[in-house]
Amino acid sequence: MKIRYFVFLALPHILSCASHPVPNKMSPPPVAMTDTTGTEGDSTGDGCVFDTTTFRITAAALKKFDPALRYSWRKKDGAAVVPMKNNDTLLLRIGGCNHYVVLAEYLTDSSKFDDESYCIEKVIWMARNFFSEGFDTKYVECISKKLYQRDTLPHPDAKWYYIQDPDTTVTDHVYDGFGISKTGSRAEIAVSGYIN
Repeated sequence: MKIRYFVFLALPHILSCASHPVPNKMSPPPVAMTDTTGTEGDSTGDGCVFDTTTFRITAAALKKFDPALRYSWRKKDGAAVVPMKNNDTLLLRIGGCNHYVVLAEYLTDSSKFDDESYCIEKVIWMARNFFSEGFDTKYVECISKKLYQRDTLPHPDAKWYYIQDPDTTVTDHVYDGFGISKTGSRAEIAVSGYIN
């Protein structure tokens, strides 16, 4: 169980082959951001299996959701930072090199940490609106059918739910599950997966 908690914290760093290091996902985003207001950047990735232009892929997902959406890029990991209502923030990063990672995080008021139905609805909302490559439909299906189980974690301010998909078809898609954490006045709701 402690291993699953470690994986929750370290997964984006382990899976990403981008040139930027990925921060600990349990902490709020840093204040320093590069404001490109939706300008698409580009990553290099010679020898990569997947398209490493995470800026382009992430920007396309955001524009598909709302063409007028404003966002900036966080330098340290290439995540799009999207201001939302009620002082909430969406962080989104899609792409990779040897692993195609989909990672969405929703930062909100810490009072939402104990509201499980709110948090689960946000996970479904993020997967449905920003993921593709089957992650959108599989996450929505599994969560809607309650095909997930809460894991016991050693930290009282963190919850981890793993997907229990009865489909045993061998696939290169890994559904990591979703987590909820609380740090200070912020709660973080995160969902991720990757393609090998």
